[in-house]
Amino acid sequence: MDPETGKIIDLASSVPESLEQADRLIAPKEDQEEAIRSRYTLWSECSQRVEDAFKKQILNIQGEDASEDITDLIADAILNPIV
Repeated sequence: MDPETGKIIDLASSVPESLEQADRLIAPKEDQEEAIRSRYTLWSECSQRVEDAFKKQILNIQGEDASEDITDLIADAILNPIV
């Protein structure tokens, strides 16, 4: 992030507009390790509770399957839900 302009710059896909801008870039507070760990911990706790609450409705699909097979599995689950 450029603290002077407030502009967010994704260094993976773009470059700063100037060397001056590059020199003043900082990582936003929400991207610092402690904040990320805190958000991840909260996400892990919440996602587990959601999964437990809806475990009968969750459809597990292997990502290695062919996309046509995955589409068929999802369509079948929608058309023939387990009640």
